[in-house]
Amino acid sequence: MSRRILLVDDDPAVLRGVSGLLQDEGYRTETAATAAQAHEVLSRDPPAAVILDLGLPGESGLSLLARLPRPLPAPVVVLSGGATPGEAAQALKLGATDFVEKPPSAERCARSSPASLRPIPSSSSREKRARAKSASRARFISPRAARVASWR
Repeated sequence: MSRRILLVDDDPAVLRGVSGLLQDEGYRTETAATAAQAHEVLSRDPPAAVILDLGLPGESGLSLLARLPRPLPAPVVVLSGGATPGEAAQALKLGATDFVEKPPSAERCARSSPASLRPIPSSSSREKRARAKSASRARFISPRAARVASWR
């Protein structure tokens, strides 16, 4: 069983890092670099979850979050490096399930993400099941953790 997660960020390094982290845990990912691209994906085929950066070119992530239909088509975790406390609070008021600062650690992602973002155990691999079990206890270390930590 695989779930698709939409990653919305204008930084290719962030998209690669987070996408790789999620793919290592058995998720399919789709990426969007702008709010317009993300809105098109959400309108066409809502994913299981969205990881959204607030600092997008053109329309901001907050603006996109505000104009999405209610209830939200998928859980939204905001991932941002330069947001103010007010922007974080506004994102949560608009329905985001969590706010994570860049660069996130693998442990922080596992601890803060909604249940739909937690790793899915693969029936074909004991190792993946063991990693998923560890992740649910917020103690996993991903092979991509070093890359995620080096985004800045």
